[in-house]
Amino acid sequence: SFQVPSGGRYTLHASSSSWICAPLSFELNYSNQDKDITMEAHHGITWSGRVMDEDRQGIAGAVILGLTSQNTYDTGVRTDVTGGFQLRLLASDFNAAYGVMALERGFAPATAMFEKSVQDELEIVMQRGWTVQGKVPAANDGAPLAGAKLSWHNASVDRAMQEELREKYRTATTDDEGRFT
Repeated sequence: SFQVPSGGRYTLHASSSSWICAPLSFELNYSNQDKDITMEAHHGITWSGRVMDEDRQGIAGAVILGLTSQNTYDTGVRTDVTGGFQLRLLASDFNAAYGVMALERGFAPATAMFEKSVQDELEIVMQRGWTVQGKVPAANDGAPLAGAKLSWHNASVDRAMQEELREKYRTATTDDEGRFT
Protein backbone atom coordinates (compact mmCIF):
# COMPACT_ATOMS: atom_id res chain seq x y z
CA SER A 1 0.00 0.00 0.00
CA PHE A 2 1.00 3.63 -0.33
CA GLN A 3 -0.39 6.99 0.63
CA VAL A 4 -1.19 9.92 -1.65
CA PRO A 5 -0.93 13.53 -0.44
CA SER A 6 -4.54 14.59 -1.12
CA GLY A 7 -7.74 13.76 -2.90
CA GLY A 8 -7.92 14.04 -6.66
CA ARG A 9 -7.57 12.01 -9.84
CA TYR A 10 -4.66 9.57 -9.97
CA THR A 11 -3.32 7.12 -12.53
CA LEU A 12 -1.57 3.98 -11.33
CA HIS A 13 1.08 2.21 -13.46
CA ALA A 14 2.50 -1.25 -12.72
CA SER A 15 5.10 -3.38 -14.49
CA SER A 16 7.84 -5.94 -13.93
CA SER A 17 10.63 -7.31 -16.11
CA SER A 18 8.21 -9.17 -18.41
CA TRP A 19 4.70 -8.05 -17.37
CA ILE A 20 2.81 -4.77 -17.55
CA CYS A 21 -0.63 -3.52 -16.52
CA ALA A 22 -2.79 -1.03 -18.37
CA PRO A 23 -2.77 2.34 -16.58
CA LEU A 24 -5.65 2.52 -14.12
CA SER A 25 -7.24 5.89 -13.34
CA PHE A 26 -9.20 6.45 -10.15
CA GLU A 27 -10.42 9.29 -7.99
CA LEU A 28 -10.05 9.81 -4.25
CA ASN A 29 -12.24 12.26 -2.36
CA TYR A 30 -13.63 12.76 1.15
CA SER A 31 -16.38 10.16 0.68
CA ASN A 32 -13.95 7.72 -0.98
CA GLN A 33 -10.66 7.96 0.92
CA ASP A 34 -9.50 4.34 0.65
CA LYS A 35 -9.21 2.36 -2.54
CA ASP A 36 -8.72 -1.40 -3.02
CA ILE A 37 -7.40 -1.91 -6.54
CA THR A 38 -6.81 -5.00 -8.68
CA MET A 39 -4.74 -4.62 -11.84
CA GLU A 40 -4.43 -7.39 -14.44
CA ALA A 41 -0.88 -8.11 -15.62
CA HIS A 42 -0.23 -8.90 -19.30
CA HIS A 43 2.89 -9.80 -21.23
CA GLY A 44 4.66 -6.67 -22.35
CA ILE A 45 6.58 -5.85 -25.51
CA THR A 46 9.86 -3.97 -25.08
CA TRP A 47 11.37 -1.51 -27.51
CA SER A 48 14.65 0.30 -27.20
CA GLY A 49 15.67 3.48 -28.91
CA ARG A 50 17.67 6.66 -28.87
CA VAL A 51 16.55 10.29 -28.79
CA MET A 52 18.86 12.72 -30.62
CA ASP A 53 19.04 16.34 -31.70
CA GLU A 54 19.49 17.43 -35.33
CA ASP A 55 23.26 16.88 -35.00
CA ARG A 56 22.62 13.27 -33.87
CA GLN A 57 23.80 14.02 -30.32
CA GLY A 58 21.94 12.08 -27.62
CA ILE A 59 19.45 14.05 -25.51
CA ALA A 60 19.66 13.02 -21.85
CA GLY A 61 16.59 13.24 -19.61
CA ALA A 62 13.91 13.34 -22.33
CA VAL A 63 10.54 11.98 -21.20
CA ILE A 64 9.32 9.01 -23.23
CA LEU A 65 5.59 8.36 -23.70
CA GLY A 66 4.19 5.19 -25.21
CA LEU A 67 1.41 5.73 -27.74
CA THR A 68 -1.10 3.16 -28.90
CA SER A 69 -4.43 3.44 -30.67
CA GLN A 70 -6.09 3.10 -27.26
CA ASN A 71 -3.80 4.68 -24.68
CA THR A 72 -1.10 7.24 -23.99
CA TYR A 73 1.31 5.91 -21.39
CA ASP A 74 3.20 8.31 -19.16
CA THR A 75 5.71 5.55 -18.50
CA GLY A 76 8.09 7.37 -16.19
CA VAL A 77 10.87 6.45 -18.64
CA ARG A 78 13.56 9.04 -19.28
CA THR A 79 16.48 8.81 -21.64
CA ASP A 80 19.92 8.03 -20.23
CA VAL A 81 23.06 10.15 -20.72
CA THR A 82 23.43 8.90 -24.32
CA GLY A 83 19.76 9.50 -25.17
CA GLY A 84 18.99 5.77 -24.96
CA PHE A 85 15.79 4.30 -23.53
CA GLN A 86 13.84 1.06 -23.12
CA LEU A 87 10.06 1.11 -23.09
CA ARG A 88 7.58 -1.68 -22.43
CA LEU A 89 3.95 -1.50 -23.61
CA LEU A 90 1.05 -3.93 -23.42
CA ALA A 91 1.20 -6.57 -26.14
CA SER A 92 -2.60 -6.81 -26.11
CA ASP A 93 -2.97 -3.06 -26.65
CA PHE A 94 -1.62 -3.08 -30.18
CA ASN A 95 -4.24 -2.96 -32.88
CA ALA A 96 -3.38 -0.31 -35.45
CA ALA A 97 -1.15 2.58 -34.43
CA TYR A 98 1.78 2.49 -32.01
CA GLY A 99 4.53 4.92 -31.33
CA VAL A 100 6.81 6.71 -28.96
CA MET A 101 6.74 10.42 -28.16
CA ALA A 102 9.75 12.24 -26.69
CA LEU A 103 9.38 15.46 -24.67
CA GLU A 104 12.22 17.67 -23.47
CA ARG A 105 12.48 21.37 -22.69
CA GLY A 106 13.95 23.36 -25.55
CA PHE A 107 12.79 20.87 -28.18
CA ALA A 108 9.59 20.36 -30.14
CA PRO A 109 7.84 17.09 -29.18
CA ALA A 110 8.84 14.28 -31.56
CA THR A 111 7.04 11.05 -32.40
CA ALA A 112 8.22 7.82 -34.00
CA MET A 113 5.52 5.45 -35.27
CA PHE A 114 6.37 1.78 -35.82
CA GLU A 115 5.08 -1.74 -36.43
CA LYS A 116 4.52 -4.17 -33.57
CA SER A 117 7.13 -6.49 -35.07
CA VAL A 118 9.92 -3.89 -35.26
CA GLN A 119 13.04 -5.19 -33.55
CA ASP A 120 15.44 -2.45 -34.67
CA GLU A 121 16.34 0.34 -32.30
CA LEU A 122 13.98 3.28 -32.72
CA GLU A 123 15.55 6.63 -33.58
CA ILE A 124 13.78 9.83 -32.63
CA VAL A 125 15.25 13.12 -33.82
CA MET A 126 14.05 16.19 -31.91
CA GLN A 127 14.12 19.63 -33.50
CA ARG A 128 14.98 22.66 -31.43
CA GLY A 129 11.79 24.32 -30.28
CA TRP A 130 10.80 27.94 -30.38
CA THR A 131 11.45 30.25 -27.46
CA VAL A 132 8.69 32.27 -25.90
CA GLN A 133 9.85 34.92 -23.49
CA GLY A 134 8.37 37.95 -21.86
CA LYS A 135 7.48 39.54 -18.57
CA VAL A 136 4.58 39.75 -16.15
CA PRO A 137 4.08 43.21 -14.61
CA ALA A 138 1.41 44.11 -12.05
CA ALA A 139 -1.52 45.85 -13.75
CA ASN A 140 -1.85 48.62 -11.14
CA ASP A 141 1.74 49.95 -11.08
CA GLY A 142 3.74 48.01 -13.68
CA ALA A 143 6.03 46.51 -11.00
CA PRO A 144 7.57 43.15 -12.01
CA LEU A 145 5.75 40.14 -10.59
CA ALA A 146 8.33 37.63 -9.30
CA GLY A 147 7.39 33.99 -8.81
CA ALA A 148 4.38 33.99 -11.15
CA LYS A 149 3.66 30.51 -12.53
CA LEU A 150 2.93 30.22 -16.24
CA SER A 151 1.75 27.16 -18.13
CA TRP A 152 1.04 26.62 -21.78
CA HIS A 153 -0.59 24.06 -23.99
CA ASN A 154 -0.63 23.22 -27.65
CA ALA A 155 -4.20 23.30 -28.97
CA SER A 156 -3.35 20.58 -31.51
CA VAL A 157 -2.41 18.06 -28.77
CA ASP A 158 -5.01 15.76 -27.24
CA ARG A 159 -6.70 17.48 -24.27
CA ALA A 160 -6.28 14.51 -21.90
CA MET A 161 -2.55 14.44 -22.59
CA GLN A 162 -2.33 18.21 -22.05
CA GLU A 163 -3.83 17.94 -18.58
CA GLU A 164 -1.64 14.99 -17.62
CA LEU A 165 1.59 16.62 -18.76
CA ARG A 166 1.04 20.33 -18.12
CA GLU A 167 2.49 20.50 -14.61
CA LYS A 168 5.40 18.23 -15.41
CA TYR A 169 6.74 19.62 -18.66
CA ARG A 170 5.09 22.87 -19.71
CA THR A 171 5.54 25.41 -16.96
CA ALA A 172 7.76 28.38 -16.19
CA THR A 173 8.16 30.76 -13.27
CA THR A 174 9.03 34.44 -13.49
CA ASP A 175 12.33 35.64 -12.04
CA ASP A 176 12.84 38.58 -9.67
CA GLU A 177 12.35 40.99 -12.58
CA GLY A 178 9.09 39.35 -13.65
CA ARG A 179 10.69 37.78 -16.75
CA PHE A 180 10.20 34.27 -18.09
CA THR A 181 11.67 32.15 -20.89
